[in-house]
Amino acid sequence: MVDHDLLDRVVDGWTADSPLNPIMVDHPRLRSFVQWGRITRMPTERALIDELYAMLGQLFSTGETMIESEVNARLATVHDDPAEARRALVDRGLLARAPGSGIYVRP
Repeated sequence: MVDHDLLDRVVDGWTADSPLNPIMVDHPRLRSFVQWGRITRMPTERALIDELYAMLGQLFSTGETMIESEVNARLATVHDDPAEARRALVDRGLLARAPGSGIYVRP
């Protein structure tokens, strides 16, 4: 017999630590793309894709400087392909990469 209360507490524990939790409050349209505190599928609508990356950009504080491995580690907590997410954040101007370096900053 499955103990549903125990299962709910375990899942709640997994998601409670997700850095997306406080950000999701401002992005209710993205709820269907996030499960257990992680992005589980990507939207196909351009506006939702942009909103999702804007949400991921909020994982970084304005002016925060990090090396590539730190950016990847933070993104890996919520995204299965942190390198792709990192590149998308740079392409959208949500993270800036110093030319010829692995140093990133949130503008």
